[in-house]
Amino acid sequence: MTFRLQPDEGPSEVSLEIQGVRTPARMELAQRVEQLYQDLYDAVYRYLMLTGSNPVDANEYTQEAFLRLFKSLKAGQNIEKPRNWLISVAHNARLHEARKESRNARLFETQFDLTDLQIDPSLSPEAALLEQQRLDRVRSAMSRLTQRQSEYLNLRAEGLKLREIADLYGVAVQAVADACARAIERLGKLTHE
Repeated sequence: MTFRLQPDEGPSEVSLEIQGVRTPARMELAQRVEQLYQDLYDAVYRYLMLTGSNPVDANEYTQEAFLRLFKSLKAGQNIEKPRNWLISVAHNARLHEARKESRNARLFETQFDLTDLQIDPSLSPEAALLEQQRLDRVRSAMSRLTQRQSEYLNLRAEGLKLREIADLYGVAVQAVADACARAIERLGKLTHE
């Protein structure tokens, strides 16, 4: 079984190729995984990119997560929330690789891609300058959050619930709620300095 991106296509243009699947049950499983791949690839890839992976690694960890999904389903495991399961597997695959590379280095840096934000060209020069300053304050504030706060906020932005984030990190739900609240409060203060 192989997963691969079509040549010269971005992460939102993906296809799944499963080789060696012949029986009706395996065909049904392959179709289910292919549909999940089409539906959830972008969410898993985006999570990895927002939490510091480069595009090549994000693609690799995402495909690894889908390979493990196929193997788990083939083994009869019931996966109720495939999106959360895939994000967790991709996250853990990245952590495992980072630990192999260096035990003492930070596992990964959280990076927010706010560079895609464009100033509305219809704004007056004064309004555009004010908007640019606001975006600069937001970028600066985001870079001052802790790694964990950034990750929690990214997962919340992806639609995960506090309980799901807590399960992913192996912490109490209240710890996630507190970290998110502190991060939002800190962002508010930093963007209004």
